Amino acid sequence: MSNRRHLEQARKSGANVPELDAPYISPEIVYLWNYFIELSNARSDGPIGYTDILSWCKLSSISLKKWELGAIVRLDATYLKVTRNG
Repeated sequence: MSNRRHLEQARKSGANVPELDAPYISPEIVYLWNYFIELSNARSDGPIGYTDILSWCKLSSISLKKWELGAIVRLDATYLKVTRNG
């Protein structure tokens, strides 16, 4: 049984399962979400800058493709928009 199905069964049994309220992220790109979370947790204030991403990539020995960089930048812009507008 998949983890999601297990959680759905737990909810049906009356358990509080907040994980099911989170948006679904395809397993193929969940690593990008994890990259974003790492970068976001290290931010000081404001958007994550390209120099921040470059430094993080060097320290983590990660080489991002152009589309992956763009996805992280868009995730950050959306995150900031949502968190700043309440």
